[in-house]
Amino acid sequence: MRLLILLLPLTALFSAADISWETDFEAALARAKAENKVLFCALNMDGEKANDRMAKDVYSDKEVIALTQYTVNLIGSRFEHGGKCKRFSGITCADHQQMEKHIRANVLNVTPQNDLVAPQHIFSDASGKILLSVPYEISASELQWCLATAILKANPDADVKMPDKARAPRRLIQDGVLSGGSDTAITPLSEDDVESTIKAIRNGMRADARAEAMLRLLATDDKTAIEFVDVELGDARIQRRKPLLVRMIRAMGAVSPQSFSPTLERFLKYPDTEIRMEAVVALEQIGNKKIVKEIRSVYGKEGSARVRAQMIRAIGIIGVDDKSARSAVIKAAKDKKDDVLASNALFALGLHASDKKAWTEIEVGLSHTSTRRRQAAALGLALGRASGRIDAVRAARKIEKDEEAQATFDAVIAVLEGGPISGLANISAKVTDSEIPRPRFFGGQTGAEETPSE
Repeated sequence: MRLLILLLPLTALFSAADISWETDFEAALARAKAENKVLFCALNMDGEKANDRMAKDVYSDKEVIALTQYTVNLIGSRFEHGGKCKRFSGITCADHQQMEKHIRANVLNVTPQNDLVAPQHIFSDASGKILLSVPYEISASELQWCLATAILKANPDADVKMPDKARAPRRLIQDGVLSGGSDTAITPLSEDDVESTIKAIRNGMRADARAEAMLRLLATDDKTAIEFVDVELGDARIQRRKPLLVRMIRAMGAVSPQSFSPTLERFLKYPDTEIRMEAVVALEQIGNKKIVKEIRSVYGKEGSARVRAQMIRAIGIIGVDDKSARSAVIKAAKDKKDDVLASNALFALGLHASDKKAWTEIEVGLSHTSTRRRQAAALGLALGRASGRIDAVRAARKIEKDEEAQATFDAVIAVLEGGPISGLANISAKVTDSEIPRPRFFGGQTGAEETPSE
């Protein structure tokens, strides 16, 4: 029977139509300990599209549901949906309201006065140790990856296989959660609050209050918020103030949902090279697959070699499931003249490591005569959490002669063994020749303290 279970896909083993949400926090903890299961905590809010997509689409994914048979599942939301909950099946609104309080107090260790980022997902082992967490929206394939990774991290012998389409999320936090007091913990606005916030901004606000309000608008998937930001960025007065424009674009890269991509797209053809670079990096972090075609269309016409290098990286990272995009990145990785372009391509290919052609090029990169390319190939595997390729990195490390590259390989191996990726931010910036921060990948500040203040 054990062999049969290993051979069958998860969706064939379970026929549950929905995630089975627990109703009693203490009982859930006791069951997690008794059955040595991962505690899966989800936070959700009403009146915001990203949260709505999680509740409607992601939690109904068949692979996600199948994986949650191996976890103890808690959903926390302080909103009312009418007695027997219409948003989360099998529980009442009183259940998820109480669960939100328990997750807040016992998992996140924050007070009722603290704002919580939602959606947010936290995974802990039976002892209560946080294994990983992801703030903000994630896709079904990303939640699949989180569930499978947490289960196998807590119990390496579990009869669980990583789903084929699973992908590590951008905002992944290893062994911890987003700090409630951090300026990266931006709570999106509800639909009811968007209009009043915009009105308050237009009527004049103190610099610090306006900065916080702008960030919350940038984090909110709402048509009115997007239109307001679009007009703001199109204002000639802002565009004449380059530092202000840079700060806005960086903040969008850090906190904005995919619906803000068209606003950033206009800057791909902007006359200033630095602004084009900033826009590419912001789009790379946001990860809207629909934007890959537009970036590719300007990539061939881009006059700056540095911007082209960042564009090919963005094409590869955003287009992780796009065969045509992958082919373009593989071609760039073979470039014999432009070391920075090829290194950025190799870095992006780390997310494509399961593809045969991409892996062939990564292997070439790991043993290339260029130290930069060797490092980039390894760093990309860390970004893609390609733990199945760790032996290749170890082999490359054994023959590596350059001390800095040796340190890079060691750091990559640590990530592939399950460690945090935040320590790779500086070396990745150096190897790929881009000092622009990427908080969605490596953590760090959103630029909240630098958001426009007038």
